[in-house]
Amino acid sequence: MYNIAIVDDEKAICANLEAIILNYRKEKQVKIGISVFYSGEELWAALDNGLELDLIFLDIELCEVSGIDVSRKIREQMQNHLLQIIFISGKESYALELFDLHPFNFLIKPLDPEKIVKNMELALKIKINQEESFLYKVGGEIKKMPYNEIRYFESRNRTVTMYTTKGSQDFYGKLDDIEAKLANHRFIRIHKSILVNYNYVEVFYYDSVLLFSGESLLISQPRQAAVRKEIMKLESGDIAAWK
Repeated sequence: MYNIAIVDDEKAICANLEAIILNYRKEKQVKIGISVFYSGEELWAALDNGLELDLIFLDIELCEVSGIDVSRKIREQMQNHLLQIIFISGKESYALELFDLHPFNFLIKPLDPEKIVKNMELALKIKINQEESFLYKVGGEIKKMPYNEIRYFESRNRTVTMYTTKGSQDFYGKLDDIEAKLANHRFIRIHKSILVNYNYVEVFYYDSVLLFSGESLLISQPRQAAVRKEIMKLESGDIAAWK
């Protein structure tokens, strides 16, 4: 089940978005759950009560608690950096304020149904990729780690260290082989010895990346142009945090 929330204090906007998603669900026969909220407080309460979401269409200009406040709760208080957030607004001026919230995209009202579907399909594809697992061998055992729990890989000679949300794991392997396996899973080679998960990067600088964990990783000079090119490709469907 793929769970989507719509958050807007304009009921007509919510109804329009819900109709687009329901039509897509029927046409594509995809299992999608839809939750509708008319305020940031309603969404807060639902999240606090354990509601699990994969994607939020979030209005910025909510009455009491703004969409930006809601997203800060998700990113900073709940430490959830995988939940995709598509901000919606009638004003383009908000775009630059959203970088540090790692949005998936920013759409301007009136909403274009084709853009809604395009963004939803891309977010769904990313979710499917994240749910797959990376297989590796330790000793004589084959183990697996979900892609969405891997922050980055670092190699030293023939030993690779995999840094995850739960700790780290060493195993023998080549980073070139790992990069090839993860080519379609939003991992970026920023250094000859480092392969990083795009979803765990808070800020991309020209010579380094800052992870949500607070770690800073170097982008080697020979790879800077290639990294920027890869980021632009990934950002064809979402906004990045370049500084």
